[in-house]
Amino acid sequence: MDTSIFAPIPLSYPGKDVTTIDKPTILMDSLASTGPIPRQLVLGRVDEQALVIHLENKGLVVVVGCGHQTLTALITHIETHFEAPLYALIGDVHFPLETGRLHIAGIDIQRRLASGSGLLSPIGKQDVLNDIALMSQKFDIVALGAHDTSDQALVLVEEHFTGEFIPVRAGKPIHFDDFVTRTKEAR
Repeated sequence: MDTSIFAPIPLSYPGKDVTTIDKPTILMDSLASTGPIPRQLVLGRVDEQALVIHLENKGLVVVVGCGHQTLTALITHIETHFEAPLYALIGDVHFPLETGRLHIAGIDIQRRLASGSGLLSPIGKQDVLNDIALMSQKFDIVALGAHDTSDQALVLVEEHFTGEFIPVRAGKPIHFDDFVTRTKEAR
């Protein structure tokens, strides 16, 4: 099987060519990469990309990994570089509320070193509620996993997101035909 590998930074993979993407790039019909969206964290700079899939008559489905780049940066970047409206967000948005899932030497690494505004200003409940309000304005569907998002934050999204919320589960498909698209006025 011929597989293409695209990365936001130079990488190598045994037996394969890796294409470095340094800006928003169309990969094939209806599929693009955002290119790297950088963020400086306590532990260093992170360059994450997201996939953007254009669903005809619906809009853009954004598939994000860890979500370190922040929801605001992700949305701003996509709206700057892509013309179709946002429709759905799938993946993780890095909301390690109250306690993250990764602790080393008594330090909540996810919360203190990889979210919020730094070591002494980790992400808080109001930050998550603000992002949920932004999600409600921009997306019809949000499907989130729990890689870097705490269970407490997922409960907040389920309670406050005004569109369709889907908890992501490994192996469980998401069918967009099951959902009705809201009009821009309803967002």
